[in-house]
Amino acid sequence: MAHLVFVYGSLLRGLGNHRVIADGELLGEGVTDANYHMVSLGGFPGVIEDGKTAIVGELYRVSDATLRGLDQLEGNGSFYTRVQRTITLTDGRARTAWIYLLPAERGYLDNDPVETGSWREYHQRTRRTWWHAAETVYTDDEPELDDHMEVMCEGCETQEATTELYGMQLCRDCVRLLTDDFDTDGEVA
Repeated sequence: MAHLVFVYGSLLRGLGNHRVIADGELLGEGVTDANYHMVSLGGFPGVIEDGKTAIVGELYRVSDATLRGLDQLEGNGSFYTRVQRTITLTDGRARTAWIYLLPAERGYLDNDPVETGSWREYHQRTRRTWWHAAETVYTDDEPELDDHMEVMCEGCETQEATTELYGMQLCRDCVRLLTDDFDTDGEVA
């Protein structure tokens, strides 16, 4: 059976978890109604209902197996909750699709807001700043900084990176999360 799924964060093309949905059929870019809050949770966003922001993302048609993999990645029922909402594609067609939302009662509204509703835009802006800071760790111009600066984890952006995995610098917690959820070929376990 095929399912429509709207993604707005790390599952977008070119971002860290896209491989989980890459075998799905991209139907196009789309947007939700302006009823949400998007917040940064470090290396990925969360979306909460009852706001005033339209969320920008991509709409995919996926298989049962891919939907199960997405549910596992998103912690459906324990972290995010998968619900059906209306998505409007750039050509004006409205479709009903699954979207993963955070429960409002968990207090995530105190996190940094993504006011544009576009994680890609926010991610590009903040990564550019982050990479500029990280590059200073490796320059020979200021060797005294090498002992005092940390390379931050690309997964959660809150802890020091200790390992390179899947081409990303990650902390031990993110490595454990990825290696628990994926086998050695990078496929959903």
